[in-house]
Amino acid sequence: MALVEWNDTLVTGDAVIDADHKKLVSYVNDLHEGLIKGKGKDALGPILDKLILYTRQHFAREEGFWTAQKYPQVAV
Repeated sequence: MALVEWNDTLVTGDAVIDADHKKLVSYVNDLHEGLIKGKGKDALGPILDKLILYTRQHFAREEGFWTAQKYPQVAV
């Protein structure tokens, strides 16, 4: 059972950001499933590593998008 279900309320309308968010949801659900099944660090470590790396990449991309769009809430 997924911890997070992707649905229309999560859609931003930007295809790149939405694809990132879907991938992040997938990684979170993979990690959750591994925890529920009692998998050890050998199985969960690589999932967590992917989640951390992709989260960093995503936020860098998203912050660049916000800056390019001149969102007023972006800290300069």
